[in-house]
Amino acid sequence: MKKLKTWGLLNVTGILFIAIGIYCFVSPSNAYVKLVKYSGIALLVNGFLLVVASFIHTSSRISWIRERKWMHAESILEFIFGILLVFNPLLSFIVFPFLIGYCIICIGILKIAASLSLKNDMRGWALIVIIGILLCIFGALIVYYPFARVNDVTLLIGIFALIMGTLTLFDSFRLRNSKDTLNMML
Repeated sequence: MKKLKTWGLLNVTGILFIAIGIYCFVSPSNAYVKLVKYSGIALLVNGFLLVVASFIHTSSRISWIRERKWMHAESILEFIFGILLVFNPLLSFIVFPFLIGYCIICIGILKIAASLSLKNDMRGWALIVIIGILLCIFGALIVYYPFARVNDVTLLIGIFALIMGTLTLFDSFRLRNSKDTLNMML
């Protein structure tokens, strides 16, 4: 089976992150409402796509089997937080900074642990560590800044989205001509 190329998916993800970041700066109040409304759905979809990508891409390499386990762990985390956000919209609106902040922290820790455990088997692991650290920092900022004005939280999420979009686009172009894939970035 042909290898699943992730650079195109990373490209789309980076563009979406940048668009969300710009929208957070253009209309912070509306962006907060939209983020609360669609973040749960986005987490559920991303979790589903991670599971699908892990089953579509088949390899007998031990490193791929280990990477697949990390992808499944990340998809479970995203399913849990996605369900929390989707099934109680009023509560999600009130505690959104806590839920999304802890979700970002958990995914950051998972990415750091995964990239460190796979560093001997995968190129680009250092960038994933950097992204994991950024996820933890921004998640902590969102969690410890939850009762600020809605605009402040939305602007912080906008900054986070712009940085993540830029890093993801950078990595997508770096992997464009590579035969390797880097599924943990998704």
